[in-house]
This record gives sequence, structure tokens and C-alpha cells, in this order.
Amino acid sequence: AATSLLSDVDEGGVTRVISVQCSEVTMPNAQGGDGISSFTAVAPARVTIDPHLTEEEQKRQIRIASEATRLQKEMLTELSNMPEEQRYRLLNEAKLASEEFLKNTLALPPGEKRIAYLQSVDPRTSRLLAIHKLWPTAQSNEVMR
Repeated sequence: AATSLLSDVDEGGVTRVISVQCSEVTMPNAQGGDGISSFTAVAPARVTIDPHLTEEEQKRQIRIASEATRLQKEMLTELSNMPEEQRYRLLNEAKLASEEFLKNTLALPPGEKRIAYLQSVDPRTSRLLAIHKLWPTAQSNEVMR
């Protein structure tokens, strides 16, 4: 069904999408004003957590999601406040890191080796991958406003 599209269990993985998070970004105004606010569409109001999880596990998942949201906002704010040339260099580095990561990932067969590679990504590369994913989305939302 639709849930199988959001899971990689059939390929030896253990990942499944359980929620979607929206975000808001304020871009500095070139004229020195307060900036332009960008808001992504709200995810569906009905968020389900696996009822088989203990209350403690559900709370842990909510804390993790909240922390991920905070980190995303922090990264986007940092990028927004960066000088344009520095941001361009960082975004280019993030693009190259993403291409290299994808190439290395796809070179491995689905299953344990690929999962081990995904879990072994260093913090700097993880940050670059997140930047590569987050920034274009934030910018496309800005254009849509």
C-alpha cells in the first residue's frame, strides 16, 4: 500500500517515514529591513505515532523531531546571515558532498553494507548533506511567496 512507498524494509533497510515537518525562515532584506518571512505549507494535521510504542518511546521520538526542527532552523538562519560569497562556497561544497555521497551509496549493494555506510557518515558530511537538502527548499518557498 502507500506505506510501502515510505519504507526501505524490502531492500534490507530499517527506515520508514513517520512524519513531515514544516519550517519558517526569515531572509534578510537587501534594503536593510526586517526581512522577508517564508513559511512552508503545514503538514497534515493528523500525525500518527505507532500505538505499539511505549509512552517513553513516543516522547523520545517527539523530542528527536523537535531537536531536528531546531537544528534545521539554526542551519537556515546561519546560511541566511552569511555573506553571499561565503554562502555560495558552502552551498557548492554541500552539492559536491551530496554528489559524492550519492555515488558512494549507489555503488554499494542494498542491504547491510549500504546501511553500514549510511550510518558511518561523519558529522561534517551530514551537515553538508542537510544544507544541500534544506537550502533549495527554503529558497523555493521564498520564491513562491
